[in-house]
Amino acid sequence: MRERSLSLELREAPGGLSFLQAPLLSDSRGLEHAFMTRVGGVSPAPFKGLNFGGDDSLSNISANMELLGAHFNLPPGGVATVSQIHGTHVVVMDKKWNPLAKRPCGDAIITAEPHLAIGILTADCVPVLLYDPCSGVIAAVHAGWRGLTGGALRESIRAMSAHFSVRPENISAAIGPHIGTCCYEVSEDLVHAFEAAGFKSDAYFSRRDSSIHLDLGGAVFDALTGLGLERDNISRPGPCTSCSASLYYSYRRDKITGRHLSFIMKR
Repeated sequence: MRERSLSLELREAPGGLSFLQAPLLSDSRGLEHAFMTRVGGVSPAPFKGLNFGGDDSLSNISANMELLGAHFNLPPGGVATVSQIHGTHVVVMDKKWNPLAKRPCGDAIITAEPHLAIGILTADCVPVLLYDPCSGVIAAVHAGWRGLTGGALRESIRAMSAHFSVRPENISAAIGPHIGTCCYEVSEDLVHAFEAAGFKSDAYFSRRDSSIHLDLGGAVFDALTGLGLERDNISRPGPCTSCSASLYYSYRRDKITGRHLSFIMKR
């Protein structure tokens, strides 16, 4: 039997779109997911590409969603998202979701509904996609440093367990593109914030002369294992968004920029 890869794989689609997928989720029958790059789409500069957020026009974002929906054969309405607030609130979404209604506030979505695509927008923060093959429950989580230290992952898995009796050891997780240690220079205050939240600072912060760099993806990976997920059921953290302007949006790099969409759906 071929050993399953735990690294994300970059794929290109007809029409110019490109995205990353996790083999551990792609191997699950009836599951669709992707971490979209900025390649493709109709948005002009400074959002140039497949943008889903920021101060871009609604018409451009809608056109980009149509391109996404056509390639992945998504249901009408596209991908359900939330109004992200860098917090820990989890939205449980059902078939009553109305794409024309005001988006609820939160930083994570869970659902057991088939044919309902759910997603998270990022431009340096960590997108995490979760799937329990036993119950069919899926989740999309926005894990920036505030959400991570506040417990966004903990609350998401707690909600999956409370609402759908999901067992953490059965969950598969994919960690998408985000700003890497190479580019994520932070302040001493952030070291203290992580320590206060129970993270060991020497595991995720490296000091280079007068600068401090944070391994946000590594902290997310370890947070997931600490919540009961098996290491072999978690993809290795995705590539750095700040390193490649041609592939990824990065708020830290560009300030005025677009947003990637990372989504998951059960057929």
